[in-house]
Amino acid sequence: MFGTSPFASATFAGMGSKRQDITASAITTGAVSVANTTFQEDDATPVIGFDMGGTSTDVSRFDGKYSHVYDTETAGITIQAPQLDIHTVAAGGGSKLQFKAGMMQVGPGSVGAHPGPVCYRKGGKTPSVTDANAVSYTHLTLPTKRIV
Repeated sequence: MFGTSPFASATFAGMGSKRQDITASAITTGAVSVANTTFQEDDATPVIGFDMGGTSTDVSRFDGKYSHVYDTETAGITIQAPQLDIHTVAAGGGSKLQFKAGMMQVGPGSVGAHPGPVCYRKGGKTPSVTDANAVSYTHLTLPTKRIV
């Protein structure tokens, strides 16, 4: 069993899962949270979950029912247990950005606890995905709404 938390246990109560039955609870909690907060039963439009963490991004889909897989491989280890169908890509907010052959490449390394020069000003020298997001957002004109 991978690490689980009391929050994950509460999240899965509606699925009929018990804490000891949950693998990769942090990843699964993100997918379940997206399903619980964005899916609208009246129109039944499927929703896509996009959960970006520090070193990876987890993508899930919910169409009113949870899709399960029973055989997965993580870091070269086969896990044979029921799990939600979630795909992890190796690009998170802390993934390194570099230029190779004139193209931007993300990863495979991480900037670690000292993010790049734009976001946190912690002395990081290598730009990360989060730095690129911050720079691109400064060039967008977003509508603003006063929240009272």
